[in-house]
Amino acid sequence: MTAARLMLDRVLPPLKSVDAPVALAAMSAAQTLTSKADAIVAAAAGGELTPTQAVALMQTLTGLARAVEVDELTRRVAALEEGSRHDD
Repeated sequence: MTAARLMLDRVLPPLKSVDAPVALAAMSAAQTLTSKADAIVAAAAGGELTPTQAVALMQTLTGLARAVEVDELTRRVAALEEGSRHDD
């Protein structure tokens, strides 16, 4: 039985889900990261997105939020350093 299962797995590998691309008008129109997250949750709740798609989009949004945060902190540190140079 095990040998038959191994042969079958080689001939017919397990199916993997493939998500189709989606376009969310509400997300495109959203101006803030919070409103983008709200659009993702609403689309998942309304059946426009699968749970897998919603998780992937939220993870992407989280990465974007971190990048924005790092950019903002970098800008603030540069401004503080520039201000301290003028004080000397």
